[in-house]
Formats: sequence, C-alpha cells, structure tokens
Amino acid sequence: MRHSSFPPELQKFVDTVEEKAQAAGRSSALARIFGAWTACFVRFCTVHDRSWREPEHVPSFLTYLDDRQDVDEASREHAAKALVFLFETLLKTSLGNADWHPDRQAESPSEEATGEDEASPDSTEDDEEGEQSTLLTRLLFHTSLPIN
Repeated sequence: MRHSSFPPELQKFVDTVEEKAQAAGRSSALARIFGAWTACFVRFCTVHDRSWREPEHVPSFLTYLDDRQDVDEASREHAAKALVFLFETLLKTSLGNADWHPDRQAESPSEEATGEDEASPDSTEDDEEGEQSTLLTRLLFHTSLPIN
C-alpha cells in the first residue's frame, strides 16, 4: 500500500475501503478514488458533528459538493458511488429508496431530448485514471488534510 498524508486513524479506514473495493473488482484507480471520497465524507461528518455511519447525512454532503465550483458532476458521481459502496458493501446498510443513489437517478430531461448516451466503459476507465491525481489533491486540500 502507498503512503499518504492521512492521519493514522483515517489511513487505516482508507486502506480498508481501498482493499475491499479492489477485492470487489474495482480498478486500483477507482479503489483509491473510493478511499479518498469516503475519507472526505468522514471528515465532513466529523466537522459537522454527525455520524459518518448514518446514510441520512449523505444528501447534505452531496449538496456541499454541488455548491463547490471545483467539484464537477463526474467527481460528484464518483463520490455518490463511493458512498453507496461504503454503506451497502462495507457497512451492510440498506439504502432503501435513497434519492441520492446513482442507480436511482432519473435521466435528465436534456439527455432524454437529445438521446445522448453515457460514455463507453473504455472512456470511463480512462477518465478515472486521468482525474485521479487532481481529484485526490483537491480532496486533500478541501478537507484540510496535508498534501505530500
């Protein structure tokens, strides 16, 4: 495992998320992204005096990300997928009909009207690899964690 600048107590959590994501068949890049987003969620909940083990705090976290100009829609979707993985796979928590769940998002009206399709799986993997370093740097910066 690589060394990072997370505090030791958070690093163990991030390592677990990354290991479990890879064991579940996610790429190493996506596993690192999942680790970073879950760490960001934990930090958000800690700062706002909330339990990170409760999925009802996810919408406020995603709203926080929506309000940030430096978090694009693809990054927000990665965050939502990471939190689904955290709750459903790691914490074995049912998300029920959570409207923030990426699999339950309705297609936007503009996509329906234009008939645009989602990116192909190959381009998605390239996007994940390409944005990894900048995404991690931005997450570390905005969660007040030191960047090494």
